[in-house]
Amino acid sequence: MLTGEADQEIAFINNPGLSTQTESFLALLGTDGKTITGLPDDTIFPNATGGYFFIADTGGNTVYKITATGLARGSVYIDVGDEFGILDLSTVIVTPIFTGVSPHGADFVSFAEVPEPGTAELMLVGLLLFGALLTVKPRTVSTSV
Repeated sequence: MLTGEADQEIAFINNPGLSTQTESFLALLGTDGKTITGLPDDTIFPNATGGYFFIADTGGNTVYKITATGLARGSVYIDVGDEFGILDLSTVIVTPIFTGVSPHGADFVSFAEVPEPGTAELMLVGLLLFGALLTVKPRTVSTSV
């Protein structure tokens, strides 16, 4: 899949370099059914039903983290102009979900790829305690009565 910024399309290339290679081009539309006004940039195909979208806002010098749940398998997200949205491949309409930014760079990280907060720290403390127990030498205490 390639993003055609200048022509406001995305291109799908199947079997690249083979004699069976095919191409299809989708002209992106806004929610009004007209050609989008902004330039498309990054396209994301989430690999899980939940995770985080990271959107780089070059105009604001900021990276936004958007928590997403209930994502459909095969869904497509794209940044266009001043918005980040979901692309319906059957209608080629981009529906905005995050607007008012200048997105130029997007990524998706599933919840499975992100360890729970504190997990690494707890494991490290456990290993250190276990190691400390192994190095403690038993002492014999004798008492006389």
